[in-house]
Amino acid sequence: MDRLLRYAIVIMAVALVAACGGPEEKKAKFFSKGKALYEKGDYVKAGLEFKNAIQIDPKYAEAYYMLGMVELKKGNPKGAFGNYNKSVELDPKNINAQIQLAGLFLMGREPGRAREAVEAVLKVDPKNEDALILKGAVMLARKETEAAQLFLQGLLGQGIKKPDLYMLLASSLLYNGDLKSAGAILQSGIEANPKVVQIYLLLADIYVKEKRIDDATSLVQKLTEIEPDNIRHKLTLAGLYWDTGTREKASELLRGLVAADTKSEERRLQVAGFYISRGQMKTAEEELKAGLGESPKSFRLRFALSDLYVNTGMADQAVAILKECLALEKDPAKPDIIQAKNSLAQIHLARRDLGDAQKYVDEVIKESPKNLDAHFTRGNILLARNEAAPAIAEFRTVVTERPQFIPGHLRLAEAHLMNKEPNMVLDVLQNGLKINPRSRDLQLAVAKVYIAQKDAVRAESILRKFVEENPDDPEARAELGDLYLATKDVKRAEAEYAEVKRRSPKSMLGYARLSGLYLNRNQPDKAEAELEQALKLDPQSSQLVYSLVQIRVRQKKFAPAVALLEKRAGQNPADAQAYTMLGQVHLAQKNAAKADEAFQKAIRAYEKIVEKQPNLWAATNDLAYLLSEYGNKSGDIDRAMILAQKVLAAAPEEASFLDTLGWVHYKKGDNAKALEMLVKAQAKTPEAPIINSHLGMALYKAGKTEEARKHLEKALRSPGEYPGREEAQRTLQKI
Repeated sequence: MDRLLRYAIVIMAVALVAACGGPEEKKAKFFSKGKALYEKGDYVKAGLEFKNAIQIDPKYAEAYYMLGMVELKKGNPKGAFGNYNKSVELDPKNINAQIQLAGLFLMGREPGRAREAVEAVLKVDPKNEDALILKGAVMLARKETEAAQLFLQGLLGQGIKKPDLYMLLASSLLYNGDLKSAGAILQSGIEANPKVVQIYLLLADIYVKEKRIDDATSLVQKLTEIEPDNIRHKLTLAGLYWDTGTREKASELLRGLVAADTKSEERRLQVAGFYISRGQMKTAEEELKAGLGESPKSFRLRFALSDLYVNTGMADQAVAILKECLALEKDPAKPDIIQAKNSLAQIHLARRDLGDAQKYVDEVIKESPKNLDAHFTRGNILLARNEAAPAIAEFRTVVTERPQFIPGHLRLAEAHLMNKEPNMVLDVLQNGLKINPRSRDLQLAVAKVYIAQKDAVRAESILRKFVEENPDDPEARAELGDLYLATKDVKRAEAEYAEVKRRSPKSMLGYARLSGLYLNRNQPDKAEAELEQALKLDPQSSQLVYSLVQIRVRQKKFAPAVALLEKRAGQNPADAQAYTMLGQVHLAQKNAAKADEAFQKAIRAYEKIVEKQPNLWAATNDLAYLLSEYGNKSGDIDRAMILAQKVLAAAPEEASFLDTLGWVHYKKGDNAKALEMLVKAQAKTPEAPIINSHLGMALYKAGKTEEARKHLEKALRSPGEYPGREEAQRTLQKI
């Protein structure tokens, strides 16, 4: 054979072989590259490689399994579940996928399905250690505690030494309050797994509960040796020092942490976070500012500082620091600039400065049309303006692209409610629960919908189940008590509120709810005692102070009511509401001079607030009302009119704003205009005493005495004090 021809035949044969093996080689190459990226923690790129492998072979079970692992790392359990399920469908003997499915079923509180997955693994591999440990976890989830402990201890006896086994057995013992046995198990776990950090942390937590602080400290110090570059261990150690009274030692450790790398933003942020978590806001602020001294162009430090200012009521400083961010980078599309503008929009929204909030959101969406934070904020701006339909579109965009974002579902439901679509409200919440069936907020929101629909049976079913699974959640238990109270089952309501007190003695919630219950029972002494306890637990709460004042006024205990308000005003001279209530108490005492003095102080306090924050509409509305009711200067009523009109233009559907403008018209003598506003206000909040009182007065002035009687009687049935109550009583006596 010709040598050239022979060579061509060989080349062709090699090419044919390569062509036959090409897809397999490519598939393997994509898979191998994906695994390497996964091990490096680059989950986005790893996922793309696994998807490439699946494109070549749609029945590649192992690639689906790894894609599930990627989704789990990305915090998307729903996506992980789908891929694991597909992997098992293609290869029922894929043990790893079955084990992951069992874990997800446990997370989703489906122990029955978890057990099925575990048994499928054990059928193939009866000695699979992960499956055996999961079997014990399933037993615990089914509340077979004693059997589970015996089973898990048996696994230890078989020589299984996996860290999960020790931690699971210890957790089951902790559930029964057996700290000593749990600690002993974990100590054995450390001996078997001397470098597994989680076991040390769990044992240290037990030592803290047993007040064995030195032992806990020794464990955490050991962790700093095992992982010397992990600053979290040093922060944990500092926390132990701090919480046991050796604060200087903690501060010294934290200073050393920063000094080891003064330009590290991460260290500054972690140390500042440590101080914030312990209420040391000034020290945290100093730490972040010192970090900016070392890294003057840092966005991260500025974002943390702005958050600190927002959370401590220093919105102006937060805005200033975020505006510094805008000056650091000229490109408006840069992620840090986008984040700064989103944060500015959120601050302005919180201050009800809707114009500036809208401006920043529009700028973000112009540069980043799919930015979900901006769409969410835009939806909230639209809700604040009572523009429900466009708000629905914004929130729908958010939940479609980010289905795990629970606030998106909640706000979408709220928008549908505002748009008078009650059926859609329930659909939205239930769709959210399909994505995250364990969401506390969604479950409670669904219960509230059933309460609003007067479906007490379904509401109780949801709340009772939630409370059984989360017995120490005070808000959920209080909601259950509220449901019983609404259905006139006062005894069970009282029992639930008392249980809130017992389980959460440091929460004011149980005391406050019992106070309301006793007030409805016409037991003001008991109501007062509960509120006094609540106020000790939360001395900064305005609502508790004002509720306690109202109870004392109702009992004609004027002196302690005045003392409480004067103390409040003394602590915060800018508290305009404290002066307003003080004036009302003096009026109840028939002390007109002292009442006028307090109201004038309230007016001055509100004027300072409005001067500083002209778009704080609630404060502006209160100022307008006070000027109309208690202004003593020429032109005060006209100022009240201007302010009330400005406020209503910003939020045309807000009932309290409609009421104020209506009352200003009443005071100016324009009763027809007053009635127009007040009828709208009362339709929005039919039970509000002061609005019913104002509407009754305007109806009486219009000669509609029977309608006036109805609203005045409704207003006076409320036990609370409010401006104009006595005038309403006198008017009712004339009818």
